[in-house]
Amino acid sequence: MSKETEAIGNDMHQLATDARALVTATAGRAGEKAEAAREQLNVTLERMKQIASDVRGQAAQCVKATEESVRAHPYQALLIAAGAGMLAGWLMSRRCAKASCKKNNPEE
Repeated sequence: MSKETEAIGNDMHQLATDARALVTATAGRAGEKAEAAREQLNVTLERMKQIASDVRGQAAQCVKATEESVRAHPYQALLIAAGAGMLAGWLMSRRCAKASCKKNNPEE
């Protein structure tokens, strides 16, 4: 898993932990609104867990399919990656060239 994915997972875990702590801390509070808020929070937490589980499963399937495709067609994968890198480099160089032109010619 990438660092960004791990960071998002950690953030979601921390959010769930904080939400559970909030539910526990407000358990003694009376009132219909507080009870409704706690119930809604619990439903949302369960839905968030299910979504996170589904996303992990789909990501694992995508990674497996990509690995299989690259192993089956290594040269095509290499050419596609090189082409994507060249395209990205070309687009960035054009953007940088336009930005430097504007710096050199402030009248435009």
